[in-house]
Amino acid sequence: MEKYLCCGNIMSDSVIKNNIASPLSMGGPGFFALTGVRIFEKSCTLVTRTGANYVDDYGKWLDRHSISHRGVDVNSEKVTYGHIVFRDKNNYTADYPMGVELVGYQMTHPEDIEKHADENTKGIYLFHYPDITVWKLMGAAARKKRFKIMWEIMPFLSADDLPKVQICCKNVDMFSINSKEASILYSISEEREEQIINELMKLPVEMTLYRVGNRGAYVITKDEVVYCKKINPKRAVDPTGCGNTSTGAAMWAHTEGYESAMVLAMANVAAGYNAAQYGAIPEITDDLMKKAYALAEKHCRRIKRRGRYTFK
Repeated sequence: MEKYLCCGNIMSDSVIKNNIASPLSMGGPGFFALTGVRIFEKSCTLVTRTGANYVDDYGKWLDRHSISHRGVDVNSEKVTYGHIVFRDKNNYTADYPMGVELVGYQMTHPEDIEKHADENTKGIYLFHYPDITVWKLMGAAARKKRFKIMWEIMPFLSADDLPKVQICCKNVDMFSINSKEASILYSISEEREEQIINELMKLPVEMTLYRVGNRGAYVITKDEVVYCKKINPKRAVDPTGCGNTSTGAAMWAHTEGYESAMVLAMANVAAGYNAAQYGAIPEITDDLMKKAYALAEKHCRRIKRRGRYTFK
């Protein structure tokens, strides 16, 4: 099996801005994360439950990138889809015409991941709720098979979830959250960024990717905090999936042992390429991989010149 598994729903999205809808594009957290890994690493695959018609677009993307389908469990007729409705740059709502029940039915389960992980597996990405049982099972699988876990927390949080998040984090190595989610979780205003970061530093994980939307992201460990503005290799078109994409890239980079500045640069470079069109990155060539890595190195040097613990 491949070294890196990206686990979670795939779903096609139509983005609606100013009452104008884009065509349906490939997306979903598991698939976006896969592109974030694939832009730096070829040994990766998707673990997901989805509809039979995935072969029409997602399947062709996997084939073009020499990625196996064996982690894809077809358990329904159609891939789910949603409408992402932006009220402004930073606020949106999501509507799922096929029903949230089907989205839940197609969530990736710990047994799916354990079935596909083997002695070659180094790291996995999973988008999931703060469910203590799920993360105990994931932690047990990781210890048994010796892989690292990146948990990107799902939205729909409340402050009441904080104790569960702290318990769940004991079973993962890396954590990813955005500023709106963190504000709700800690009951701290998004503007009080330093206070939120100080709280995130207390989590029992090796590294947290703290995403601050259009401004970029932070990588947080117990010993350091580094910041990088957003990186746009091309003109930005749509931010949908940038968080998932950057989280996949950060999972790969941290697991491979890169320093925090390079982990952050790679995450923001991957997000920048994702923002260049509606939907996921359509084609990842060897040339694009080289350009992405070189761009990350360039920004890594800039991050290191600025130093640690930079708040803007």
